[in-house]
Order: sequence, then C-alpha cells, then structure tokens
Amino acid sequence: MIDQENNNPDKIHKIDRILKTNLGTRIELLVDEFEEQKKVKDKLKVKDKLKVHDKKKVKKIIRSSLYSQFISFLKRQYKYYNERQIEAYSPESVKMSSKDLLTLSKSLAITTEAGVPTFSALMLLRNQARKKRNRYILTQITNIVRDGEPLSVGMKIFKKVFSPLYISAIECGEETGRMDAAFNQMCYYLRRKQQMQNKILQMLIYPVIILSVAFVINTLLLVYVVPKFKTTFTGILGPDAVLPLPTELLISCSDLLYNNIISVLATIIGLSIIITMLYKIPKTKLIMDKLIFKIPILGSLLMKDATAKLSITMSILLQSGIPILRAFSILSTNSQNSSIARLMRIIRQNVSAGEDISKTFDLTQAFPSAMITMIEVGEQTGRLGEIFEKIGNLFNAEVDAMIETLESVLEPILTIFIAVPIAYVVISLFLPLVSIIKNLTG
Repeated sequence: MIDQENNNPDKIHKIDRILKTNLGTRIELLVDEFEEQKKVKDKLKVKDKLKVHDKKKVKKIIRSSLYSQFISFLKRQYKYYNERQIEAYSPESVKMSSKDLLTLSKSLAITTEAGVPTFSALMLLRNQARKKRNRYILTQITNIVRDGEPLSVGMKIFKKVFSPLYISAIECGEETGRMDAAFNQMCYYLRRKQQMQNKILQMLIYPVIILSVAFVINTLLLVYVVPKFKTTFTGILGPDAVLPLPTELLISCSDLLYNNIISVLATIIGLSIIITMLYKIPKTKLIMDKLIFKIPILGSLLMKDATAKLSITMSILLQSGIPILRAFSILSTNSQNSSIARLMRIIRQNVSAGEDISKTFDLTQAFPSAMITMIEVGEQTGRLGEIFEKIGNLFNAEVDAMIETLESVLEPILTIFIAVPIAYVVISLFLPLVSIIKNLTG
C-alpha cells in the first residue's frame, strides 16, 4: 500500500514528467541501473512491461511498495538532465564523439583478443562508462545482445554513431569468428581518419584566426578611429579642405561602413544562413562539393586527402572479405562529400556491368593518374586490398608534405595581409598631419 509520502503531488508530477519523455528507452535504462544497485533485487521484474509504451501500466508498477525508493533513485539521476537532454536520448539522434568511439573500439579489441565474450565485454564497458550518453548507447546494445541478437544488429540502431563501414566490418567479423580483427581494423581506420582530419584542421585554423583578427582590427579602425581623425581634420583645416587622395578614400570607406554597419552585418549573417540552407539541398550540395575541389591549392589538398581516406576505407573493406560491389556501396554512403559519393555510385554501376575497376576510375577524370596505375597493378596481381592500402599511405604522405609546405608559405603571406591594410590606414591618417604641421609652423 502506498503511504502518505508516496502520494505527494510533487513527486507524482516529477515522475509523470519523466515518463512523458522517451518512455521506452529512458525508463528501461533507469530500471536497469536501479536493479544494478540492488535496490529492488527480485521484487521489481518490470523490464518487459516497461518496453510497452503504456503510461498507465508503468505508473501502476512504479506506484507500488517500492515507489519511494524508485522516486529517490530517479531524483538522483534526474538532477543531471533537463527535458531537452532526456529527449535527445534516442537511438535516432544520439551521437558519440570520434575520440570516444576510438576508445570503445580499442577496448572491445583488447577484450575480444583476451577471449572475453562480447556480452561480458559490453557489460564491463557499460559499467565503466562515465558519460551518460555513452552509457545509454552501451546499455541498449547490451540489451539487444543479451536477447540473442548479433552485435551488429545493436549497432545498426545508432546510425549517427556507427557508420555503414563500421557495421560491415563487424558483420564480417561475426561471420568469420574474428571479432578481434574487425575491431583492430576499425581502430586503425578511426585513428588514421582522426589523424588526417587533425592535420587539415591544424593547417586551416591558423589562417582563419589570423584573418578573423585582421577583419576585427580593420573594422574597428574604420568605425571608431578614422571618424575621430576626420573630425580633427575638419576642425583644423576646415570643411572645404582638400585632403590627400589616400586619406579621402579611407574616409569614404569609413563613412560607408559607419553609416551602414547594421546593413553590412545583416548581409553577412543572411549570406551565411542562405549558404547553410543551400548546402542542405542535395543538388546544391553536390555543386558546392564539386567546387571545393576546384579551389586553387586547397582543392588539390582536399582531393588528395579524400583519395587517401577512400583508399584506406577500400583497403579495410576488401581485406575484411567484403565483395567489391558491396564495398563501393558502403563507400558511397560513408563519404561525407556528395561528389565523391556520386563517383562511387557511378564506378559501382560500371564495375557491375563488367568494366575494369581501373578503367572506371579513369573514366571519372577525378582521381590522380598514379592511383589508377596502382589499381590496375592490383587487378592484375589480385591484391587490390594491399594496393589500396599502399595508395592510402602514398597520398597520406603527400598530404603531410603539402601541409608542411603550405604552413611555411602561409605565415609570411598572412603577415603581409595584416600589415598592409594597417600600414595604409596609418599612412593615410599621417599625410594630413603634415599639412597641419606646415600650417602651424607657417
């Protein structure tokens, strides 16, 4: 029988709010944790019932003799969340950082190599997970594996965590009984992918910061400093005084920006929003992704980086025993660049029609000739998996060398880019001062 304390309206309202948000998965997770802490032992066997989205049944079960214990447990858990965060805990929307995914893959590789069963390894990792989001993911996968389903089935429901490549590698590991090899391959792939992304980001972040600082400094000079000098010049030389041409141009730019600062900011924000919205449309995204590779220097770097990632991915798929046509399908869904994804679909169609792989790559006129030559060698020797790995290593080395060269060249160019506008402002403001000094001394 429920006592007076358990019928407290505030408590009822608290549990009702939780029950209304992501009922099936969230409550099931809380009950699992509750049972693990041995608060209920064998008295609360409600997991199967809680999977049913029936609020009345859930409330009836929870409002039992164990209600107060369950409420206190929920309150301890609930303080870490707000409504929006609870709603985010669903398989369709939940995400895991690339660093956490790499750590998870390493841990599963080590445990499976040591002979630990998959279910036991998942239970161990779930209990050790510190982040609530990661614990949620592992709990759901553990429950699916406990019900007798393969690990890949549990991973498939988390589309934003495990890529088609990851799931395919795990499926191959399940078929061959080499789960340790599958996880080691994913560790290798994730580590290489993270290293390549970090290199590109490190190269781009420096010029972005420098250009942003230069933009802010020049804007402040035009909006705040130049108008004050203009007032000084007008007061001393008179409103009809003829100023040097560089100074006139500077003051005109300052007046234009000062009088239209809101319009300029609104235009910048509006263009950013429009570009973002256009990028979400498949056709315009395809055009933009193609144009990225046309940018001088940067486009070449990004194409080599894409070639390296594609080759490493293909190497893992082929060495895992995945058929070539299925490998191209996975590549088309795994690629973040829609232009590359489209090329993979075209290549798959040509290969399925009986064309040579090297010839189909050549027909796209998008990939380097060195890559096509090496693929042709791989077809003749029957070692495509190894050849794609060598191609990935080759272009990864080229990306590294190109980044080092660009970093050494960009530094002086950016320094000049910052110094020239500031020098122009200083000189333009100094020229009228010469006239003022002459008038005062004359």
